[in-house]
Amino acid sequence: MVGNGQNGPGSVAPVTLVRPDGQVVVLDSNPYDFNPSISPDGSKVVFARAVGNYQGGVWPSNLFVVNTDGTGLKQVASGGGSQVSEPTFSPDGSTIAYKCQPANGTAAFGPACGPLPDGSIRAYATLLVNADGSDKRVILLDQGTQALSWSADGKWIATESVGPCTCSDGEPMTTNVFVYHTDGSDLFNGGDPSQYLNPDPHRQVTHETDGSGGLLPQFLAGSSTQLVYYRPVDDSGADEGYDYTINIDGTGRQELSLSTDGAQYGLIIPAATGGGPSPFVNVMRVPVPSVHSLSYRSARQRLQAAHLRVGQVHHSYSSRTPRNHVLRQYPHGGGYAHRTNRQGPRVTLTLSRGPRK
Repeated sequence: MVGNGQNGPGSVAPVTLVRPDGQVVVLDSNPYDFNPSISPDGSKVVFARAVGNYQGGVWPSNLFVVNTDGTGLKQVASGGGSQVSEPTFSPDGSTIAYKCQPANGTAAFGPACGPLPDGSIRAYATLLVNADGSDKRVILLDQGTQALSWSADGKWIATESVGPCTCSDGEPMTTNVFVYHTDGSDLFNGGDPSQYLNPDPHRQVTHETDGSGGLLPQFLAGSSTQLVYYRPVDDSGADEGYDYTINIDGTGRQELSLSTDGAQYGLIIPAATGGGPSPFVNVMRVPVPSVHSLSYRSARQRLQAAHLRVGQVHHSYSSRTPRNHVLRQYPHGGGYAHRTNRQGPRVTLTLSRGPRK
């Protein structure tokens, strides 16, 4: 997907979905769309759209959601004159996290984020909204954030923020990785709204002490405790760029040589869940033995020996066949059943309910 409309006229890039078969679907043709993000189940896309007049560096914007077939376009959040951006779906697809900042990029000049639940208008905020546009709420105030990443359990948001630093290069601040609760318990643990600095030190994960800092944190796919983040220089100071993994409590930091020679960070792609057919892998055809006229116990043993399972069992009255002997089976003996790693093959049996003999 593409979308780069936050740069204004001359950077037309509508939100576009390219399917695996090469089909190209323009989901929204507005030239001022940007920051598209697809839902985990692949059914929806959320994106920001620049609206209003350009103000000193950024555009006022709103958030929209559209189905991946191009239908159902809906505005789900208004910036109210501020810039909202970096939307990203929760792991279950029900909630969208996004950030808000002053439309002119400076806290001293309006309009900013608000009014918020406490009645205030703040310079910076990180918010959640349901995917249908309901229940807008704030989870962090007074702290500028960048790329947002959900933990697998939906309880944490990882982001990069600028904070104070006694850096080796003499800089008074640098960028580091922070994690915040999504339940709102960190609501006022940001920083000084006049400085947009001083985030909660208890939520700081990395402690990089050079001007390059830690950037673009992402939770590893399926993890709620481990992050990967990018640094433009490695620990030796080489100007190449590397990725690092770290636990959210700050332990276990280690270098991954995924990005070199100035390349951008490696992107963690979570596995899609729900909203489509189960993946079929190692598909094979398995011969089905004949279990006709066998007792149920003998038939089950023969099917298990062929790595098959007894599926649904029916009963049919018969005065000629001993009770609980197999009258019919599907697939038939001598046929084939399909087996995959996700779903084992089953054989349906019809048993006799006739008199005992």
